[in-house]
Amino acid sequence: KTWSGPTILFAAGSFPDVAARGDGSLLYAVYVGGALSIRRFAESGETTPQAAFNAKNAAGVDLAIANDSFRLVADTRGFYWLHVLLLAAGSTSLYVSDDDGATWALTDGAVTGIASGTHPGLCSEPDGTLTASAYTGGTATLSRRTPGDTAWSAGSLMKDAAAANLAPANVAFSLAREVGGPARLILV
Repeated sequence: KTWSGPTILFAAGSFPDVAARGDGSLLYAVYVGGALSIRRFAESGETTPQAAFNAKNAAGVDLAIANDSFRLVADTRGFYWLHVLLLAAGSTSLYVSDDDGATWALTDGAVTGIASGTHPGLCSEPDGTLTASAYTGGTATLSRRTPGDTAWSAGSLMKDAAAANLAPANVAFSLAREVGGPARLILV
């Protein structure tokens, strides 16, 4: 109900996102002119974020991303995950960082994103499962990675209760795991 602040983290940027790890550290990201700018609070209770830096791939090159097309989460191990549509790409890409966002490696396995996907979404569930989603030309597709998996699942179309393909608008949507109750995946 009540929010304190504001704390200005970025002088410019749009489409902000934040991910929190279990240890209290936070990673903030915004889209700035084709790049993903990141700031982090390394410890719970820290009052000043570390300096901003651009997300880089394993070769040290800035990730060139499409406007409004990324989602950032932390998993139960403390790794950060990024589901992103790279500039001029025909599919989304899934990246992981084990160094607090300093570098991002494309995920292992045959599935490295969602084919023909735009508006990437990502959800970290309390049991360690990661669920990626994307808009795929009139439908919505999911891919999952459960604890112990070495790769993401092949994408599957999201369906309604009558087994018809979900047909969302061509805009971003969001997923979250309900905690308590039947532990459903909630789509907004």
